[in-house]
Amino acid sequence: LSSAGISTSALSAGATLINQTGQVGTNKIGAFDSLRSIFLPISLLVLGIACIAAFVFLGYRRTANEVAEVVAQRNTLERRFYTDSLTDMPNMQWLTAYAASDASKRVRSVLEVALLDLDDLDELHGVDTADVVVKTLAKRLNGIDSIFLVRPNRSDFLLGFDVDLQRGSAPLDEVERVLRAPVKVGESAIAVSPCIGVLNRERGMSIEEMVAGVDLAIRQAEPTGAGGEVVFYENDMRVAEEHKYDISSLLKKAIANDDLSVLYQPQIELATNEVVGYEAMVRLRGDKYPPEQFIHIEEANGQIV
Repeated sequence: LSSAGISTSALSAGATLINQTGQVGTNKIGAFDSLRSIFLPISLLVLGIACIAAFVFLGYRRTANEVAEVVAQRNTLERRFYTDSLTDMPNMQWLTAYAASDASKRVRSVLEVALLDLDDLDELHGVDTADVVVKTLAKRLNGIDSIFLVRPNRSDFLLGFDVDLQRGSAPLDEVERVLRAPVKVGESAIAVSPCIGVLNRERGMSIEEMVAGVDLAIRQAEPTGAGGEVVFYENDMRVAEEHKYDISSLLKKAIANDDLSVLYQPQIELATNEVVGYEAMVRLRGDKYPPEQFIHIEEANGQIV
């Protein structure tokens, strides 16, 4: 006890002393000192490892949060790039990316809807009327079974189908039905005046060529202002587009030189075999351009009414 600095006078008279020589106690104290010399470095090592692990964990959490934030920002930017801000529908950038994929091979026909009088709606019915009409029609068209529905610009919609479209086919009839129904805006029921263009895919035709072709059909129909008209793309339309300036110049000369001829096709009542009328058909002398190539151009220029 004395070697450990403990006074025996502090002990009670009835205390029992074990190993009065102090030999064992001295050995125990030496053993404790030996353990302390080993335990202290181990404790510091464990503490260091724990600190490193804590820093790694905090750093990992920070890195994971930063990565998640970057991914979220990328997804937001991608969504803005590929979708229309008003309707949240795919836009033309999305269609361009889709056209480069194998999935685009499924598309057999493209239908375009052009809203001819959209720009006048706000002036006639109040601010934001056009936006309400577009969003309503987008929702209706989205209910039609199609491969894609795209809003390429302010006044148009593009739909892709996996079947060829003909007059009277179910998808085309459904589109016409949806567009005929008035759009309710406030207390007003607004009837839209759409023009519909259709192109059935030809061998080797890309999605870009299909969109350009159906857009050409729409452009040739729009000058007439015929709302509700369905125009099917024909190869003559592209020829007419490429030669429209030549055709316009040629027709001006033809009118001045009286080079247009009119043919009359009789209309016969089959029951009585009597002629009940005539259909007048204009022809350009020389037949360089057939009527289906030059009539719509002259209607757009106001030379044919």
